[in-house]
Amino acid sequence: MIRRFKFLKNPGITRSGGFYSSLSVSLLFSLLLSAPASAMEEIVDKVSVLHQTPKIEWQKVSTGTATWMWLEIYEATLYATDATLPKNFLSDEVPLKLSLCYLKPIRADIFIEGANEVLPKELTPLLRADVNRLHQVYQSVESGDCYTLEYTTHQGTALKLNGKSVFHSNQAGFKAIYFGIWLGNNPLSEVLKNRLLAIKFTSK
Repeated sequence: MIRRFKFLKNPGITRSGGFYSSLSVSLLFSLLLSAPASAMEEIVDKVSVLHQTPKIEWQKVSTGTATWMWLEIYEATLYATDATLPKNFLSDEVPLKLSLCYLKPIRADIFIEGANEVLPKELTPLLRADVNRLHQVYQSVESGDCYTLEYTTHQGTALKLNGKSVFHSNQAGFKAIYFGIWLGNNPLSEVLKNRLLAIKFTSK
C-alpha cells in the first residue's frame, strides 16, 4: 500500500522545494488516517516484522561449578549457537551466553572486586566507561539468583539478573574483556574455565 503513494507525486513540483516534502508527508498521513483499520493493522505488522531481530537458538555447551576452598559458590553454564565453539569464540562475530546461578549469597562489591582483579589494566576510555557502568548496576544476590551475560551480534552485550536486563553495551570489544573474566587468558578460576572449555572446537 505504501509503495502506491509514489504515484501520487505532483510532477509540477520540483524536489528541491520544501513544499514538495511537506505535501508528500501530509498526503501520506492523510491516507494512512483514512485507511481502514484492517489495513492499518497490516501496515503496523509489516513494520514490526522489519524491526524484529533474529531469534537466537541457544544450545548448552558446558557446565561447571565455581568453588572457593571447600564451598560451592555458583553453577556456570555456557551457551552458544552450536554444541561446539569456534576458536575465536570471544570475538564480536560469535554469539555467546554465560549463566551464573548462585548457591550462596554474594555482595555486589565482591563481584566488582573480583572483576577488577582480572580485567585488563589498560582499557580504552570507552571500554573503561562501559565497565564502570556495568559495575554500578551490580546487585547483591541470594541463593537461587542468576546473573546472565549474553552477547549477540545484533544487540551487543547484555547483563541480566533473573532474566531482567540491567545493563547493555554495543561497544566493540566489550564482549571479549567481560566474558574474559571467566573464559579469557586471566580468568577468575582456571579450573572453572577448563571445565567450561573442555569441549571440541570447530576449525573456524
